[in-house]
Order: sequence, then structure tokens, then C-alpha cells
Amino acid sequence: MGTYNNQWMIADYKLFTPAQKLKPGTFYVMETMPRFAIYRDRTEDLEKDTYFASYNLAQYDKIVQYSGSEEYAKTHDPAGNGRIGGDYFRPFKSPRARIFARDHVKAVDFESFMGVLRSNDPKNEEFAKCECENGYSVSAAISARGDLGVANGTYECDSLGQRNMGALDFKGIDHKRMENINYRAWGAPAFDENYPPFEWKIFEETSDFRVGRRGHPEKFDFDHMEVKWNLDIWN
Repeated sequence: MGTYNNQWMIADYKLFTPAQKLKPGTFYVMETMPRFAIYRDRTEDLEKDTYFASYNLAQYDKIVQYSGSEEYAKTHDPAGNGRIGGDYFRPFKSPRARIFARDHVKAVDFESFMGVLRSNDPKNEEFAKCECENGYSVSAAISARGDLGVANGTYECDSLGQRNMGALDFKGIDHKRMENINYRAWGAPAFDENYPPFEWKIFEETSDFRVGRRGHPEKFDFDHMEVKWNLDIWN
């Protein structure tokens, strides 16, 4: 488990019927830290909001207090007026939270759902604006890529600058896939016509990071794939 917060989202699919109101107990969210855990039925929240998003930040008040994350966030304030500030570390005010709140309505089918979860356009994202190199943070995106930041650039804090981390993959299901325990997987950081695929050579030429990558492909320009089980696990 480590010495940090973990969040688990549990969906009881035997209680779920498409196009019908969610039954109590369908969706639980648990957060844990060493020697401490909280779980709650969040079905009503999911029904009301139509989505539940996670931002790598603790959401339950006791976990926030226990972890000291709010006290840490305050050390990066103020926020607003062109600054992300401590809001980067707050679960419902972080750039990713604000983007999700605005864009979740774009997910109307599986393809658009995947598009939202793979979205990454910090150059044109209003919630990515900050007192940073180029005026924006590459970390302020749903599928953020830390490699796209400017090496040794000026940022409000290190978390907003170039980093050797980011969203590495996508794994998605819908009701039809869940019935067969199948899913769609995309093993590559987000890329499109405006943001090229991750390439080790380019990253090493434009950053000071040096990490082991034995066995890695040079360029992560892969397409998604459908993952299907070979066995009928229901029998």
C-alpha cells in the first residue's frame, strides 16, 4: 500500500441495469492510508452528477486531514488571477477536476468517452493557465504528459513543470464489454495532430531526466486494442 492515499472505486454490476435508476449499493468509493480507511456508498452522487472522477487526490475530509494535503496546498497559495496555486492539490478545485466538470457531458458514447479520458491540450486549456513558462502547465490536463514541459523552466511549483511522469494508458469498459469481462486498452501517452507521440530520444534531448528504459520501444505511437478473455469464466 505504501505511505500515501489509495482510492478504490467499486461497481456492483449485478445491481446495474442500463437506462434505469441506480440501486443503492451499486457504487462505493474507498480511500485508504496506512492504518486508516474510509468507504461510502456514492451511488446517489453518481446518479446525480452522471460521473465520478478521480484526480489522484484524496476526497474524503478525514483522509485530507490525516494526510496533511490541505496544509500542503496552502503553501502554494494564492490561487486565481492567472495562478493555479494550491488548487492544484485540492480535489474539487484542481485543473483536472474543473476540466472534468466542464467536459464530462461530451461523453455520449464509448468513443467520445475515450476522447474525454484521453484529452490533452494544455496550450489551449483555460484551466492550465498559470504563472509558468509559456503561460500554461502541461500537468493541467485529463491525460497529462509531463514530458511536454520546458526543461528547467519557471513554474509555480515543480508539479506544474516538466516531469518524467504522466498518463500512460487508457483502460475502458461499457456495459456490453463488462458482460464479457472485456475492455479496451491504449498503451501510450495521449497524442494527436498537435502533440506528437512520446519518443524517448526526443525526451532525453529536451530534459535532464535519465531513467532506465531497457526493452522499451523508441516511440509510443500505438493504437488502442480490444482485450478479450480466452476462457468462459462464467462456467
